[in-house]
Amino acid sequence: MKVFYSDKMVADQGEQGLGEGILKSPSSRKPEELALLLNRYPWIEFVEPNPVTLDDFKLVHDPYYVEDIMDGTELNGFGNNSQAIANTLPYTTGAMCDAALAATHDQATCALVAGFHHAGYSGWRKLGYFCTFNGLMVAAAKMILEHKKKHVTIIDCDMHWGNGTDDILKYIKELQPHITHISFGQYFDGPKDAEQYLSWFEPEGIVEKSLMLDRPDLILYQAGADVHVDDPYGGVLTTEQIRRRDKRMFELAKMMGIPLAWNLAGGYQIEENGSIQKVLDIHLNTFEAYREVYLCDQEDWETSAFKPDWYSPPGETIECCLNERNRSVEWFSEQLGRSVEFTESFMKGEEVLTPEIAKKLVDLFGSTQKFWLRREKTYRQDRSRIENERHQGN
Repeated sequence: MKVFYSDKMVADQGEQGLGEGILKSPSSRKPEELALLLNRYPWIEFVEPNPVTLDDFKLVHDPYYVEDIMDGTELNGFGNNSQAIANTLPYTTGAMCDAALAATHDQATCALVAGFHHAGYSGWRKLGYFCTFNGLMVAAAKMILEHKKKHVTIIDCDMHWGNGTDDILKYIKELQPHITHISFGQYFDGPKDAEQYLSWFEPEGIVEKSLMLDRPDLILYQAGADVHVDDPYGGVLTTEQIRRRDKRMFELAKMMGIPLAWNLAGGYQIEENGSIQKVLDIHLNTFEAYREVYLCDQEDWETSAFKPDWYSPPGETIECCLNERNRSVEWFSEQLGRSVEFTESFMKGEEVLTPEIAKKLVDLFGSTQKFWLRREKTYRQDRSRIENERHQGN
């Protein structure tokens, strides 16, 4: 897989000028330390990112703010005027843009950069810390304006609300119809929310429904480590639950044939000796989840994929699509060229979803034939497995 990283993205952040009580962020050194650990994986290809231009930043930020940051007259997200930090910014955002462009339906990509999501249209002040420019929004804007992508979905699983992303969308209204922003930090704030958090990734969950409705050309995913229960700025999930989150995100993207590019987002577990190994381990788990989903054989992937204790026919996904479009079963049966009786039976999982029907579903609701056929196969396998388990239990 392609990982976008360069030592030009790394600098000493200097004195952090954010006031008392704000922990020093490891964001500026995390990419370099993680890159060293990733060298042990033979399936990773490091790619030097291209720097973005000032005009690229100005696609989503106030031009005066951009110029003031780059010439050192405005404080960066660490609360200082470090020129060394300013010099890294075109490369960190460039890594996100290049990862977005390089992602394909069968290979996700990664930009070894921390989060961007507290940087709003006019900067980071009053929104959050550690984010100077919003590389997520620069990447999304460039993909839409320059590379003719119709829709980009940003799935932000940092611990904190991506308020800077929402702020930019509020100012730049022409991007609003083309970008969906799902920020988990806006809704979940403690371990009590863990199962509901993970339910958003399950079949028929919020994430799958959103992807089905919007049919994005690209997913930008913030795989935050600060959501960990032990993070001083967290947390909601355990290490194993974070891995489950990441694996489900990759499974959904692969199953639906949507290119995905991810970044590291936050993570603030710093030990007394200055080590951030706990944060690095969480990020390494994300790469392991990627390997399990994208690099194993198809048969192995299907075997290791999420196994719920219930089954859901494809008709439940179709029903959601119909409801979101205010369409009836009668309308759907007309589109299929089948009787209402057949269609109702099909929706209940009593009729088989054939390649012919899968093709019509793509035309009506989007995604790919592979997605719909795999949805059918998963339903049949889950139903058979659960019924066998119940029979054996009796």
